[in-house]
Amino acid sequence: MSSIEGENIFAPTEDREALIERVKELEKRLQEQEAKEKALRHELAEEKLAYLITTNFANAIIDPTREKAIDMEELQETLVSQMVCAAEARFSQDIIAKYRLAGQTVFDFHGQYTGVRLETFYKQRYYEPYYLFITKDPEEPTIHRHTLPDIIPVERLARRFLARDRDSFLRMVHDLLLVFIAKREEKKELEASES
Repeated sequence: MSSIEGENIFAPTEDREALIERVKELEKRLQEQEAKEKALRHELAEEKLAYLITTNFANAIIDPTREKAIDMEELQETLVSQMVCAAEARFSQDIIAKYRLAGQTVFDFHGQYTGVRLETFYKQRYYEPYYLFITKDPEEPTIHRHTLPDIIPVERLARRFLARDRDSFLRMVHDLLLVFIAKREEKKELEASES
């Protein structure tokens, strides 16, 4: 038998008392460490919550300088786009005005005819346009349709001049049309002054 077995382990001894004190001290330190761990876990949870709240709040707040920069870029793009559209529209209006000043506009009509728009004007005022539709036969073009007044001998002029020189034909028809408009407007002015 060993000396330990023969002894009463429950009997008070100094070593045993020291061990018990040591265990109590260790248990006390363990409880303190568990309390610290619990406090740290609680603090960590609070920090995570504070971080989430702060980041969500920060994301919810719009930075006015950043927003203004984005708005300015969009505004600049919109302005440039509008300026380009306005310039293109103005360019188109200038071309149309020049064609109107020339008095004649030639265009393709349904691929079968050459359309000619003849502008009419008298005393710095435009009046109604008239149209000619000429067949595209290069050897013998003819007038398919027209909106000219019956007093202008379009068919006779076409037979005589259209096949040889289309520009001369159009110039003669346009001159006659302008004379017709001038006489019509003079008649209206005279009738208005008499009444």
